[in-house]
Amino acid sequence: EEKTVLWRFEAADEIFSTPAVGAEQVVFGGRDRKVYSVNKASGDLNWLFTTQGAVDSSPVICDGKVVVGSGDGRLYVLGLADGGEIWHYEIGEPIVSSPAVADGTIYIGADDGYVYAFGGSRP
Repeated sequence: EEKTVLWRFEAADEIFSTPAVGAEQVVFGGRDRKVYSVNKASGDLNWLFTTQGAVDSSPVICDGKVVVGSGDGRLYVLGLADGGEIWHYEIGEPIVSSPAVADGTIYIGADDGYVYAFGGSRP
């Protein structure tokens, strides 16, 4: 069966991030230092969040939040609905890897050679 292009969304720079797909949104990062959320049905922009580095990390959607790393050395937790920053942690070295979330704990590797686990009262 032949597939057709349903929509295209053009970011300002290359996209190395794998999109996370939610019920109504597609969320991905770009080399232009932004995290994008686009409408899953139309491809229209819902919101964008700007970091200080390239976002090659692939985001994870969980519990109404987006978890993503950035080349600026920070792990971000954003609101899925509006892209507002809920929390961030400054690792200090670029984060190119993609987070994993299990049982309320966030796991992420960074360019400093460590894997970090975040849990407890944090999102």
